[in-house]
Amino acid sequence: MSKLIKHKGIIKDIRNGIAKVEITQLSACSGCHARSYCSASDKKEKIIEVSCNGNSFKTGETVILISNSDIEREALLIAFVYPFFCLVAVLIIVYFLSRNETIAGITSLAILVPYYIIIGLYKKKLKKKFVFSLHKTD
Repeated sequence: MSKLIKHKGIIKDIRNGIAKVEITQLSACSGCHARSYCSASDKKEKIIEVSCNGNSFKTGETVILISNSDIEREALLIAFVYPFFCLVAVLIIVYFLSRNETIAGITSLAILVPYYIIIGLYKKKLKKKFVFSLHKTD
């Protein structure tokens, strides 16, 4: 059974039934009492687009984005694991064919360009697959 992933966010804009919700992604250091003195603490703000048709949300409202953990796993596979295996496979194959480390290294890095271009071409399909639901906070 998959567990739910929840993020608290603020609605920045609503147009055509799509809400742009800003979430703050904090690093592990963000909970530390010394974070303001340390340069290692990290905080990123991201904008997530979520369908809000039929619900009465307002700009500036604090909401909760919910998805299941299966989405997280698949996103990690697509963004990091598959390209890693492509890179390693091309590195090994090209090295054994050419016996040249430089060519193998450059080719293995270059294979990532078409991989991410293909991912970009499937952006609409992936957006339909990776769906968040929007809920009001209590």
